[in-house]
Amino acid sequence: FQLIGPVHIINSNGTNQPIQSVWNWNHFGHLLCPDQPIGVGFSINNNGKVVDNTPDAAKHFVNFLSNFLKNNPWDLSKNQYIWQDKVMQSLHPAFAEKILQTGKILDDKFSSLGINLAGIMIGDGYVDPEYQINNYDSFLHSVGVVSQ
Repeated sequence: FQLIGPVHIINSNGTNQPIQSVWNWNHFGHLLCPDQPIGVGFSINNNGKVVDNTPDAAKHFVNFLSNFLKNNPWDLSKNQYIWQDKVMQSLHPAFAEKILQTGKILDDKFSSLGINLAGIMIGDGYVDPEYQINNYDSFLHSVGVVSQ
């Protein structure tokens, strides 16, 4: 809700009040937010099998997209992006690769799902833990979150 949703929750006089956001994504396009991999967040894992590797997570994601698009036909010929903020961003390059590998690639961008995958976006990515973990203390100090 707080980052990209159509409603923000504000605390006013001890009560949580919903207010409509004027900068939400649905003014500019469509946004699909699946919980991935299966079994995390609000997603349900009925078979009890844990997805514990990137190739399986990518396979499940493309299977989800395929089933979703069968029941919800969208025009995906315009540029489409996969976006993730912070947690799980390491999966998105694999998701993009699997989308492009699924079936025959129709041209340099389109997958057999009909998705014009223009790119991926990673916000606040944790992509080099060895380097990044050694710099968080300096960063937090520089923005005033922690003292010396």
